[in-house]
Amino acid sequence: MEGLKVAVGLQRDSKNRIIRAPLAIFLPGTFGNLNEVMGNRWLDSLTRLGYHVVAFPNPFGTDFVSEIPISKLGTVTNEAENLYGVVREVFKKLRLLHGLNGTVRLIGISLGGFFTSVLGALDAEHPNPIFTTDMTIMAPPFHIGRGIDRLDALVDELRDPFQEMGLIKMYLKFRRACNLEDPTNPGQEVLTDAKGLVAFPGFYKGLMKSVKAYDKVRNLNYVPSEKKAYQEWKNRFKFSTYYKDLNQEGRKIILSKKGHLYYWISRAQAAGFPNIRVLTTTDDFFNDSGVWGSIEDNPLKDGMGGIYDLMLNEYEWDRIQKDIIVLKYGGHYGFRGNPWFENFIRLAFGSKKDRALQSHKFEELYPEPARKPIVSKSLRNPFR
Repeated sequence: MEGLKVAVGLQRDSKNRIIRAPLAIFLPGTFGNLNEVMGNRWLDSLTRLGYHVVAFPNPFGTDFVSEIPISKLGTVTNEAENLYGVVREVFKKLRLLHGLNGTVRLIGISLGGFFTSVLGALDAEHPNPIFTTDMTIMAPPFHIGRGIDRLDALVDELRDPFQEMGLIKMYLKFRRACNLEDPTNPGQEVLTDAKGLVAFPGFYKGLMKSVKAYDKVRNLNYVPSEKKAYQEWKNRFKFSTYYKDLNQEGRKIILSKKGHLYYWISRAQAAGFPNIRVLTTTDDFFNDSGVWGSIEDNPLKDGMGGIYDLMLNEYEWDRIQKDIIVLKYGGHYGFRGNPWFENFIRLAFGSKKDRALQSHKFEELYPEPARKPIVSKSLRNPFR
């Protein structure tokens, strides 16, 4: 991709010269752009731990879409290949600057976690892989096609009143949800509000922005300009609408085995990727309950009538689950707000010489008991 911008934090000495340091590549969640809270937080945390950090926009975000991507928006395999090409360019530049010490890590959140698994597989299968240490995946979709359909179902359910709800009213609902006296007993109204706040400000509006940017940069004239036609289009619009109208081939890909997280992790492991870590929860709305369990009891095992294809190699499935931690609570990356999370980043990504890293386990940081699954191509120069 020509001109893809990335956010960069580099380790330098007292004379402002780049020094040798570990490298972390970060991919944010769905619609994630540069200079947003998620990417900035990880950039800050990892640079404080001594890393060179390069944060990319998510391929579904407007920063990525606006750079005239080669592939269609939502063709996740092609977008991952394009992204991987830029990652290798970053690696090459830092190596030429003698800025690498040998440790290279890959980190992704939500849909960025799914792309992380694809990049991990592509890298492991490359003749000269660059990720030497591990990939860390947080709050990923178990199956991206199924996750998107679950999100569409929320949009259909809550379009009225959330689609046209004003910012002030949304804020009041958000404040009430965040200030419950008893968070364990929120009540049905608050639960409905929470679903609406996630589905619309969190995803629907991001999708609208990205599709409008894609429409503009590709000169498709897809989004109606006339007011009445635009409102009618908006009233039916969701992920599946976009795929049906503009990218049916991309829809086939996300419904296939290539939409299943385990497919890419399995490929990465088979090709020798060094280490894979996955952190998820039982109550992430993006995933069906029980998907992180055994293959025999998985709710998507039959593809829900053949709609969703899975990687069903039982040996590979069991091997993958040994690298997964499932929290009882935390929602869709909601655990990021818990007091233990920053300490968890320090322990998970700190130096191996750090005594705390050697003497603490994740279960000691997380106040609830963690549950293991049931086991049966060029860029603008940011280095100046």
